[in-house]
Amino acid sequence: NIAQPLANPTVTTTYTLVATFPGNCGATASDQVTVTVGNAFFSMPDIPYCPANGAFALGNAAPPNMATYNWLPQQLVTNPLIANPTTLNPPPNVTVTFTLLVKDNNGCQYRDTMQIIPLISLPNAGPDKTICKDLTTLIGSAANTSGPGITYNWNPPTNLSDPTSPNPVFTGTTGGVFSYTLIKTDNNVSCSATDIVIIRVIDSLLPVINGPTVCQNSCVQIGTTPLPGVQYQWTPTTGLSDPNIANPQACVGAVSTGYTLTATNFIGCTASANVVIGVNPLPAAQVSIPTVTACLGGSSPTFNPVINPPGNYSYLWSPNNGTLSNVNILSPQINILNTGNSQYVLQITDNVTGCSNTATANLVVNICPPLAIIGDYLWYDTNSDGLQDPDELGVAGMLVKLYNNVDFNVATTTTDANGFYQFTDVQPGNGYYVIFTKPTGFDFTDQNVGGALANNNSKVDIDGRSINFDVPSGASITNIDAGIVVACTVPVTLVNFTATLRNREVFLNWQTSAEYNNNYFTVEKSSDAIQFAGIGNVAGHGTTVLPHNYALIDHHPFTGINYYRLQQVDFDGRSSYSEVIAVFVNNEDLITSIYNPADHTIKIHFNKPQDQAKIKLFGSNGQLIRSAQLANNISRYDLNLPVLASGIYIIQIVSEDIQYSKKLLISNE
Repeated sequence: NIAQPLANPTVTTTYTLVATFPGNCGATASDQVTVTVGNAFFSMPDIPYCPANGAFALGNAAPPNMATYNWLPQQLVTNPLIANPTTLNPPPNVTVTFTLLVKDNNGCQYRDTMQIIPLISLPNAGPDKTICKDLTTLIGSAANTSGPGITYNWNPPTNLSDPTSPNPVFTGTTGGVFSYTLIKTDNNVSCSATDIVIIRVIDSLLPVINGPTVCQNSCVQIGTTPLPGVQYQWTPTTGLSDPNIANPQACVGAVSTGYTLTATNFIGCTASANVVIGVNPLPAAQVSIPTVTACLGGSSPTFNPVINPPGNYSYLWSPNNGTLSNVNILSPQINILNTGNSQYVLQITDNVTGCSNTATANLVVNICPPLAIIGDYLWYDTNSDGLQDPDELGVAGMLVKLYNNVDFNVATTTTDANGFYQFTDVQPGNGYYVIFTKPTGFDFTDQNVGGALANNNSKVDIDGRSINFDVPSGASITNIDAGIVVACTVPVTLVNFTATLRNREVFLNWQTSAEYNNNYFTVEKSSDAIQFAGIGNVAGHGTTVLPHNYALIDHHPFTGINYYRLQQVDFDGRSSYSEVIAVFVNNEDLITSIYNPADHTIKIHFNKPQDQAKIKLFGSNGQLIRSAQLANNISRYDLNLPVLASGIYIIQIVSEDIQYSKKLLISNE
């Protein structure tokens, strides 16, 4: 007898409501409502399994024809949104509890849990190791369980003290990289499990080093290319530029000289090599090169070597990195790029006797005092009064050119992020002027408001050409600026809005081509595309017609579907929304690699396109089976294989931002 009673029927029921009106109105009104009662109760049994048998199906007792399915944990199944997914391959090697959430077509929700229980625990092949040649190391683990019916076998069995022991001794008889697979078998349940250890045996740290023959009183570089993580020591140290590097300069006199190089790596492996420098009785020319001191931005200096005695020589400068005009002449010009000290090496060869010698040249580059400086700002004249106010911002990325009194363009630059520009090392003179460029949709503001000598007004005409001005020697002229005003309202134009999943973080990026009165952006997130909440603000660029890129990272996305939208807010409080974009987060790896026995291929899927990825497949003994070099922008690739024996293999994938290695079980049964 009330307007809104609570109904709790056990079966689908239709209720009728009759309303009687007060006063003299004798008519009534009625309507009906049907309460539909649903029931999708279900119960799933636990599943015992053998890890070595690969992936298997879940949810055999899941209710059919539900509106939605959701398996947890999502990252351990191939598809968490279907009734009967399979586990990943290989499946987990420990007991895992799965939960299935379902919703029927009436909106009723139900859940049940089940466990997958491995019949055998995973063996422990031990951590990967690096040892020196002819040394030994323990592999496996003393913690590997034993008992009736449990056996262990190593593949391959070579170089092991006992290939049936869970914790044998490995001897590194030869150099290389070796892969050993530990197979644990429980004969009581006819089930096996495996683990792999990689052992790197370092054979030699030094190649064979050939000794050069030089002429008397000359210098030559000896040694080898340095390796990372290796320390070098030469004995004796006499005549060496640095006895603690792999390839020093050695300067000898009139007799042959022998040196010994010893290399030691980070785990204590050592190797030695002998180098004998033979001396030709012919004398080599002596070279001295005066140090060159130059100014950054100044004229290009030259090296001026002095050779004694004069003669017919050929020349070779190093490094050949583009900073010298010609590496095969005696005195090349030097292209100055940076301040600081640099070294070059000149090798001269006597074209008659064949004797060579080397000398080092030093270059010192300083920042020298400028002749004159010209600069100021290109700025948004927001109030159109021709004067730059403290709150009026600069215009970035605009071209500015300096001309002399004969209309020659003597320098060009661009405005920085604050609208500032500057010309340095300007020669003194009369009649200079500056020409500014402006973005589309803007005009230059009024010229010379308050006088041509004012410091905060615009000096340019409607074409962006400044007044003429003189440049005294050593002057600093900092009032040649320009203001621009909006020619028409430029709307905030959103070019794109994207979301990319990387390592369980969502990278949100958007770009504008133009902005007017733009205060800030708010990124909002939702799990149902209905209720959104802000996760961060990014400041806008106010008024600009330049493209701008924006970004924000969601470090804690939901598991499942994440919906995002972008709110743009003006300085006056008005706002607008972008379209909604979605990202599915399922905790999967950056790379999925699955062997397909039907066509003998490994199907590789990347979660984002990769450039120049390299793929290698190794056997359990460390042998390279197949390799591939991928092109740019590849999201998936099928690695074709020959017919392989069943067993454990290792796939390695390396690209600019991925270092991936995974064990694969390949079975042809």
